Amino acid sequence: MKKGNFIQNWDVSYEELATTYNDDHIQSRDDLLQLLEYEYVYEDIIKNIKKPIHEIKTLEIGCGGARVSVYLAKKGMQVTCTDNAREALRLAEANFKKENAKNYTLVEDDLLHSKLIPESYDVVMSFGLLEHFLDLDELFTAMSRFIRPGGIHIHDIITKRFSIRKVTEIWNTIARFLKRFFTFQWKKMFTESYIPFPHYENSYSLDQYVEAMDRSGCNLVYRGGMVFWTFFALPRSWQRALVSWAKRHPDFFRNLDRSGKKWMEVVGATWWLVGKKREKIGS
Repeated sequence: MKKGNFIQNWDVSYEELATTYNDDHIQSRDDLLQLLEYEYVYEDIIKNIKKPIHEIKTLEIGCGGARVSVYLAKKGMQVTCTDNAREALRLAEANFKKENAKNYTLVEDDLLHSKLIPESYDVVMSFGLLEHFLDLDELFTAMSRFIRPGGIHIHDIITKRFSIRKVTEIWNTIARFLKRFFTFQWKKMFTESYIPFPHYENSYSLDQYVEAMDRSGCNLVYRGGMVFWTFFALPRSWQRALVSWAKRHPDFFRNLDRSGKKWMEVVGATWWLVGKKREKIGS
């Protein structure tokens, strides 16, 4: 399998998954972080789109399992989800059906050669997508054309630059190495201890993303770093204790993620970007 942003790679990633949506049984760090992301998206939409909820139309590009869109559909919004990978759309369909959501549309679509109608949506959003593109101007121009004037971008971007995710990779590599060493699993001990995070094809700064969004006709609304607590390998008892503590102190991570502090842009594992499409002159 060729490394990179290819449809067949994503099909392989999704083909063994049945459903992935969960918003009511927080059992792991992933559950907690995903629920916070749902809430952040909903808050940004309600804050910036002044319409009744059932009239708001959202577009999630590169949707994968479309978990954010499932959450928004359950809130009453009209959601459209696109992806080039058929296994992603199959997983998205399973998630919608699991939650008995009705107001959704799934489209197999190529963002850069899209068949969607321009200016048909109030929101265009993505989660772990933008880092897969090399030409940011082409990318934001393609996305911005879907948004009505006054509509918004919401994007969660995985950064390749130094962040707590890089610290996590180092920590987890050492943990895997020591586990293999002390349990006498010495075969391929060096090669299998390091598992790189492959989900990016660029290393642009957040400033470069903001500038490209501006050139596409959208003003910056919010920028910030997110996910201070990432996936350190820990003993299971420690993980359970950490999740239990986090469930009792939900504002701890929310306050960090929504702070917009510069230091969070440096250490946060992802970046959160919100922009608003400029109104047409004379409208």
